[in-house]
Amino acid sequence: VRNSKRFGLLEWNPRSFQWTRCGDLSLKRLDRSIVLVHGMHGDKGSFTDLIVHLKQNRKLRNRPILVFRHPANGSLALSGRFLKKEIQRTALPAAKTIFICHSAGGLATRWYAEKENGLFDRLIFLATPHGGSSLTALKVLADLNKSLENIGNIGPLDSLARIVEDGNGALTEDLHLDSLFLRSLGRQPKAGERYHNFYGKALTGFVGKLARAALDFAMPAIKEALKKDFADGIPSKLLRETVTQAIENLRAPDEILDGDLVVSTASARLLGRLGSQRMMEGLDHDTIKVDREALNAVVEILLK
Repeated sequence: VRNSKRFGLLEWNPRSFQWTRCGDLSLKRLDRSIVLVHGMHGDKGSFTDLIVHLKQNRKLRNRPILVFRHPANGSLALSGRFLKKEIQRTALPAAKTIFICHSAGGLATRWYAEKENGLFDRLIFLATPHGGSSLTALKVLADLNKSLENIGNIGPLDSLARIVEDGNGALTEDLHLDSLFLRSLGRQPKAGERYHNFYGKALTGFVGKLARAALDFAMPAIKEALKKDFADGIPSKLLRETVTQAIENLRAPDEILDGDLVVSTASARLLGRLGSQRMMEGLDHDTIKVDREALNAVVEILLK
């Protein structure tokens, strides 16, 4: 891993509110630690609200908190292997450690646990795309919404742009639907009894209906923009008509209509016997890691 001093297991210092990279064999005496694993666009600051929430609980405030910082431009399998190497390097007692993972960080941690035979106490997933995500389509919608001045701020697309662009990291091929990486992991983990899976559905209730209406209003303009950018310049009449028809058939992805704007509820669900699994209404891909109800659900797992 390049710039290895920036990446790896970092320890939280509650006095200085700073993260420092853990030294070799420095964690061998830690007991019941918590490791936070960020997503592809996250960093060591991704869990600030969660850390504050944990420190407010008298039963958890003295638990050691670590963050696993991994590059956002490479394979999630490599991140999973890097996690195992870091645990070995620092001598962290992983069998007594709970991992809390946001988004793709959950997939990297699953690779560590399931493919690298990494030890753990429990895994907690927040908005992890176990089945992948239509990242290309989502990025197109976010970019178009940003460029179409006549649409204005369309709720779900405006939030989507913020989420997709957050961190400015590269989108990994591992997250694409039906990728080799995801097929290798599967959706039914053997150690599922120690897995706790939480995911959001952004568009719910009256606010959801308004957002869906705004999205319906935006789609014609999006389709016209796509025709102008992609179809109108095609010299072949047959090919132009084929592309135009494909654009006309375009619909908002399930990630938006039935998900957290990045991950659909179908993709977020795991199969088989699990410790727990819960859909949280009204939460998008980012707010699930700052929402009080979601944070309380995490605390409940930690205290078991």
